[in-house]
Amino acid sequence: MRAFIALDIPYEVKNFITVQLFDLKKHFDYDDIKWTNTENYHLTFVFFYDIDQNVAIDKFNALKQGLINFKASKVNILPNLGFFYNKERIRVVFLKVEPEDFFYKIHNVVSKFFNVDKFSPHITIGRVKKVLSREKEIVLKNYKLEPISFEARQIVLFKSLLNPLGPQYIKIDKFCLV
Repeated sequence: MRAFIALDIPYEVKNFITVQLFDLKKHFDYDDIKWTNTENYHLTFVFFYDIDQNVAIDKFNALKQGLINFKASKVNILPNLGFFYNKERIRVVFLKVEPEDFFYKIHNVVSKFFNVDKFSPHITIGRVKKVLSREKEIVLKNYKLEPISFEARQIVLFKSLLNPLGPQYIKIDKFCLV
């Protein structure tokens, strides 16, 4: 199965993000950017393209023990957007978050239980589908959101199902930070 471990984001914050992005989305055509569905906002620590569900559950149970002393933390979503590039072109649009050290500490624990890729704490809001015009890139780079904060409380093991309308994420298990 496809799966990932992520920080889940409270429903109200997901909705706040979506409302904040309405004006930005008006500047782009349907085929410019595949915007992340509101319910799918999260911060990924590790993604598995193919993992046995029982193995994932067993390792997640071990991970929960490794996170037992972690405290919930205030997370800030920053106003400026961030970008991942591929060959000098924007490929992913994301929200920047802080405090980064909180996410790296959790990621370090995750890496003890799972083979992990490189890590950069962020919340993906869109994947660029084609080369954007210079004007559209400027719109993205100059766009600012109202900052928002929330309490990071829930680490979740998600199953990812691919559908024609986009991915569907199903919670398999969760761990609540105290």
